[in-house]
Amino acid sequence: MTIIDIKEKLLNKKWDITDLIFLLLFIVLACTFLTPILGVPIGIIVYLLLFLDDEDDITDEIETMNQQIDKKRTEKN
Repeated sequence: MTIIDIKEKLLNKKWDITDLIFLLLFIVLACTFLTPILGVPIGIIVYLLLFLDDEDDITDEIETMNQQIDKKRTEKN
């Protein structure tokens, strides 16, 4: 997943109050142990790793990979 994909996913996400609370919590915790310059990006990265990894996205990627493999197999035969 590229940075552009992550940015688009964050912009298109429907944010709940709990999502914002967890995001702010991770940023504050990271800033507590690190400087704010490093804490803000690290807090966002931790949030992305823990909460933004949807099972639907993973299954969609697996399905597209399987379709590509099937295409290659049919082209070889």
